[in-house]
Amino acid sequence: MHGNRKERFHTSLAKLYLKFVYNKRDREYFEKLHNFLRDPTANYEGNEIREVINKYIEEYPNYLRMEILKEEIFLLGKERRHDTAIKKLF
Repeated sequence: MHGNRKERFHTSLAKLYLKFVYNKRDREYFEKLHNFLRDPTANYEGNEIREVINKYIEEYPNYLRMEILKEEIFLLGKERRHDTAIKKLF
């Protein structure tokens, strides 16, 4: 994990939210993840978060899979990887 201390902490926090969503199938943690990723003061490494998403995406229940995919697309857009984000939509 690269970056400064705050970035490492925020990246770890986002990955922890993803694991809670995966393990508990709980929308409450998904909402926390969603809000955290959009917080303008959050400083995280989107690529590491997307790695966790891709590791588990097929194992999420259907009602969460699309929501998690939207988060991945958001992260791609934030990284200015718009072509990849558009491909994920289709």
